[in-house]
Amino acid sequence: MLEDAAYMQHYYASHNAYWDQLPPQLPFASTPRQGAPSYAITVSVPADDPTSFVLTATRSGAMSSDACGDFTYDNLGRRDLAAGTFAAGRNAANCWR
Repeated sequence: MLEDAAYMQHYYASHNAYWDQLPPQLPFASTPRQGAPSYAITVSVPADDPTSFVLTATRSGAMSSDACGDFTYDNLGRRDLAAGTFAAGRNAANCWR
């Protein structure tokens, strides 16, 4: 996700927004890079605010039932968990390590 976030920063520098005519294509749409994917990574750019983005890593494969849920990372560097995807007692501080 951090590599995709860096890509989005470069995209912004070239387009003065995180969304131009077409949505940006992330260089790393899943992780790990080799083998079966554990997370699918997508980017969301609000239509009313092209100066912000949220990357979401959605669980898949072997990580489908991981208690930490799905991870998010935004243009301000905030690391969080996607609402409604994590188990009780889990939070960004103990899952993002």
